[in-house]
Amino acid sequence: MPATMLLRALLLTCLLQAVCLGAPCSKVLRVPFESWPPYSYLDAGGKPAGFEIDMLDAIARAAGCKVSWVQDLPRKRRWLYFTQGELDVLLAASDNGLASHNAVAMFTRPYRPEIIAAFVLDDRRHRPHVGSLQAMLDHRVPLVTQTGSDGGYPLAAQFLAAGLVTRYEAYRKGVQLLQLRRGEVLIGDQWAVQHAATEQGVPIRRLDIAIARGEVAYMLNRKTLTLADLNVINEAIVQLGRDGTLERIRRRWLVGL
Repeated sequence: MPATMLLRALLLTCLLQAVCLGAPCSKVLRVPFESWPPYSYLDAGGKPAGFEIDMLDAIARAAGCKVSWVQDLPRKRRWLYFTQGELDVLLAASDNGLASHNAVAMFTRPYRPEIIAAFVLDDRRHRPHVGSLQAMLDHRVPLVTQTGSDGGYPLAAQFLAAGLVTRYEAYRKGVQLLQLRRGEVLIGDQWAVQHAATEQGVPIRRLDIAIARGEVAYMLNRKTLTLADLNVINEAIVQLGRDGTLERIRRRWLVGL
């Protein structure tokens, strides 16, 4: 094959392959692993699996990057390690405009939706007092909410001040607290709550009220990564969004729970 034809073939291949979206990442990406089914968990072989694992794997491959999962890292230490430059990427982050975040972090384009929903035990009782968060507050309905989610839902401060909140760390525990009647309404990530309830055989029902909805992104460390890293990851997210890869991963893990 003539050199010019070979060069054209190589360029065409590069355009068709996601790894050629841009220059690969400047280093191996250190990402903390969190046990958070169905987003992330250890499979039977002890390897990370789940929605977030598949999603980052696809995006990293498209960007020409490699990922190293850092396991057994307590949640409260992740931000500390991130600020110290010992972690490169945090998953499912929201750009809330905090100066403390933006000083050390860069945010990618969103890669998935986040839905915070409210659930009750499905015991078929009619509950007119849970028609809205304001009605719950007015009727002093106790909530079960996740640790660290003080601002994750409307009226959070008022519920806390009224002593109407019981906290959980893991979603499995949150479902157990609801079942034990430690709260009447469980608030949390839609798919994580549904997964935990299904896994434990606890019948729950999602309330038809809006709690919070948004999109999450990757938080990149300004100390350890570059603008070029941010750009190549963003390009990968755009490309995989266009060709349907991101939606296929979402539907594989998050639809129908």
